[in-house]
Amino acid sequence: IISINCYCQRPSKMNRGAHGSHSEEEEEEEKPSNLPPRSPARSASPGSVRRAVEARTSAAAQNEQPVPKAPDPAVLEAKKDFFKHMDDNLLDYKHNHPINVSNCVAMLLKIFNNVLEHPEEQKFRQVKAGGNAFRNNISSIKGGEKLMTLAGWRVQVKDMEKYYVFEGDPGSRKMDILRETANTLQKAMATVNEKAERKRQEMQAAGAMEKARKEQILRALEDDKEDRKLRSGKASGNM
Repeated sequence: IISINCYCQRPSKMNRGAHGSHSEEEEEEEKPSNLPPRSPARSASPGSVRRAVEARTSAAAQNEQPVPKAPDPAVLEAKKDFFKHMDDNLLDYKHNHPINVSNCVAMLLKIFNNVLEHPEEQKFRQVKAGGNAFRNNISSIKGGEKLMTLAGWRVQVKDMEKYYVFEGDPGSRKMDILRETANTLQKAMATVNEKAERKRQEMQAAGAMEKARKEQILRALEDDKEDRKLRSGKASGNM
């Protein structure tokens, strides 16, 4: 028995070319391809392009760092003068009581911040110098009133009354000076309050000692009075 094995082979390119049995299209179909099928090209709509540009512009704007504003020499000079006067006069504890200094700084800071926080409110731009609070906390303290003028306030007399008036517009140099002087007061506040609190404690301790001393004197007087009564009674009995 003779086995005949049949090998069915596809003709090679050479054979196909020789015999002309396959066309170029068939050859292309037979080429293996690992690439994904191509999707039809889509044209971007004007709206999507605009949104993409806006997104990139917004991201770039967020990443940009603001350019710091150059300091105004006039503002720096005014701040320097304010600090020097405050240090030489208001913080002179040989002439100003620490508690009075603390009250003065607190009131000045309140006056300045009222304007900075409410620049459109005219009622905060005019301070009556003859008012009890102003007179007791600022006018009566060495160097207090001068700090008002160094911060940009000017004196104005209305109906025979003295006022301090501030006329700086928002964003102006005067407003910048007021802001810097307020910052100077704020920085000094911690030290000023610490000294004032220490003085209060010293005064309380001194007051307690004085009270104890007076009570001791009163008790001694009472004891002496009782002794005199006893001695007087004994003397009468002996008679």
